[in-house]
Amino acid sequence: MLLAALDEDARCQTCRGTGYLTADNADTIRRSAASTARTACTDCDRGYRHVPYRLFTTDHVAHWGEQWCMTRQQVLDWLAAHHHG
Repeated sequence: MLLAALDEDARCQTCRGTGYLTADNADTIRRSAASTARTACTDCDRGYRHVPYRLFTTDHVAHWGEQWCMTRQQVLDWLAAHHHG
């Protein structure tokens, strides 16, 4: 739900959503996602930015009954208030 609410912003900016580092800037030597010797990106979780799943579960999901509804904007507002990354 958190990643879906973020849409394209859920993709890691470092690896561009591949989950692997690439040679795309002069400051850092990185390996291509197509290379056999790949280096996993440490700035994300398999190409997606880190989001506070456990905190979201504690704040919301754990209190939902059989039915629940949360708008995308409510999720984005919650992320803005609770996520620093």
